[in-house]
Amino acid sequence: EVESLQLITAASAALSRDLLSFKETADRLRGLAAAPRLGAGALDPHVAVPGYTARSASSRTAEKQPARAELRDFEALDRVRSQPWKKMFLGLGIVALIALGINAAFFSVPQMKPMAPDAAGKNVQSIEVHANSALVVVNQDWIDNAQAEESKLIEVLRDRGVVKAMLMTANGRPAGILDVQTGRIVGLPPARKK
Repeated sequence: EVESLQLITAASAALSRDLLSFKETADRLRGLAAAPRLGAGALDPHVAVPGYTARSASSRTAEKQPARAELRDFEALDRVRSQPWKKMFLGLGIVALIALGINAAFFSVPQMKPMAPDAAGKNVQSIEVHANSALVVVNQDWIDNAQAEESKLIEVLRDRGVVKAMLMTANGRPAGILDVQTGRIVGLPPARKK
């Protein structure tokens, strides 16, 4: 509640300053309307007009009130606005953040390279290789005859330097993981009954 009270006090102070500024502007505008009546010196701050006290620009700055305790924290923001190099660093930071986002979205995704599946057998539909791993799409006949089919696939994958391969069916269902070095398939679904 203390923080909300401080916030309300700070907002009230800002509104009071704005109101005083508005009143001062209105008084100046009234002075413009009264200028023909008051004579040539009505708008010149250095000429004293009867009935008014002379105000110079230096006296206005001397009248400036010290900042209240609640508003002292915000004085640093005014100094930042007056220093253009900080804005430049902020702009460079935003550009760097955007560049990192683009890099993460587009360039950090692994690039799969397709490979001709012909040498792996007729039941292998596609092979995509990335570094030392591969994604192999097989059909149900390959799963049913995995013992006979895996030797051709292992030979093709070893030639490309693949260590492990994820096996999937054409409809996206996982068909197991092939360890190319040992020739073992983990998680192979059961063969369908004929």
